[in-house]
Amino acid sequence: NEGYELDSVSVSGDVLEPTEEEDNKYSYEAANIMQAPTVEVSLVEAPMLMALTELDDATPSDAIFVSKDGSDEKGDGSEENPYASLAEAVDAATGKEDANIQLLTNVDANRLALVDGVNITIDGNGNTVTRAANFTQKNDQGRGGYNPAMIEVANGATLTLQNITLDDNFLHEGEKFDLASGTSGNEQKVQDGIIASYGDGNATIVLGEGTTLKNFGGLSAVYITGESGEGATLIMESGSKICDNELGKREGGYAAIFNHGGTATIGDGASIEDIDGRAIIADNAAVTTINGTITNITTNDAVKYPTGAMNSGFGGIVLYAEGKTKTTLGSTGHINNIKSKDGNSADVMLWLVGAVFETEKGSVIDEINTIGLADSNGSTMRLDGRVENCHLDKVLFRVRGGSGTFELQENGIITNCSTSDYGVVYVQAGDPTNITISGEISDCKVDHGAAVNLTKNGIRSCTCIITSTGKIKNITGFG
Repeated sequence: NEGYELDSVSVSGDVLEPTEEEDNKYSYEAANIMQAPTVEVSLVEAPMLMALTELDDATPSDAIFVSKDGSDEKGDGSEENPYASLAEAVDAATGKEDANIQLLTNVDANRLALVDGVNITIDGNGNTVTRAANFTQKNDQGRGGYNPAMIEVANGATLTLQNITLDDNFLHEGEKFDLASGTSGNEQKVQDGIIASYGDGNATIVLGEGTTLKNFGGLSAVYITGESGEGATLIMESGSKICDNELGKREGGYAAIFNHGGTATIGDGASIEDIDGRAIIADNAAVTTINGTITNITTNDAVKYPTGAMNSGFGGIVLYAEGKTKTTLGSTGHINNIKSKDGNSADVMLWLVGAVFETEKGSVIDEINTIGLADSNGSTMRLDGRVENCHLDKVLFRVRGGSGTFELQENGIITNCSTSDYGVVYVQAGDPTNITISGEISDCKVDHGAAVNLTKNGIRSCTCIITSTGKIKNITGFG
């Protein structure tokens, strides 16, 4: 039984000695058993704070404690008399300069925990906070009644999570997968994230080592807002991740991270993985840097961005970016294993509209099949990393729209790739300014067209420049 541990096992009064097996399991063997033996199993109450025994020295003396066996009404947040909910512990931390909250057990969350103007570290000690059904609605001046995130961070606050899992369990209140707007009708719209922070509060969310956000049920796992990177900030540190437990269960939403004008940094050693739908949406001049890993992202037709045409496939499995955003795949960034759930070649990894996407030397995009890598509409792509081992039924990089630019920079390499379509870089429609190849395209197979294909499909002017360091070699196929 939960909360108890085994003390002893006896047969007809003889106490048996346990034999340790794998996975912390024990077996008991009795010899010379007489007919109709009496078996007694003795249990003792497990020490509730066992998980914290090794952390006692590091735990602040004024830490606030939470346990499913605690009480919000009678608890005082002490180790001996903890609160029952994270929300109550966060309320108790309000007004402290630097607060520390410790989870003693797994707990459910049925109301908003508002981190308001205070710096809080929540150490889960390996425990999980799970969104409960019938999560309580909230009311504020800007939105009226609405369905909140599990945690909101506001008014210059910093929230740091450590050794904790926040699980939305794919649950949502409301049925409309739209952002709350105005002061009426928001009760019908789902929550915007597991954690949310709004730009006017200039708050910071830090996902520290051992932190997992999973199974978002609303619009995202993390929703941050601002403008041109000023506003809310998300930092994913090494050892943190955003993920899903299974595919096909999500009923709607936007992406694991919805960066609506803020600044998001996915650090080296952090990851977005095993996501059903999309990794990132960025708009409103958001700034996003990916120094970690984005892997095993699979399309879900229920996950769509609410504005703009998506072509005949899924636009932006890894990234949907529009509105003067800048996204950088940093020197340790890695994107791989991005998939269409039904093998639709019209699906595309990056969907860029009036955006900037760049990769730094040392970054890698690899092991992607069938889908296109990028559809750039009036956007700028600057590649200084590696793209390799991608075998597609669409062009790798499609450039179209007014003022579109593609630059394969000096350290940029596209190698060991293939397409059954019309080019590695394919310029289509609109009025792109130029294509610049200062890096290398090599050992690629193109069934139609060429490595760089400038079509007559609506192009009014386009210049392709191969600089002194540029190389196109060992291209097989049609051209």
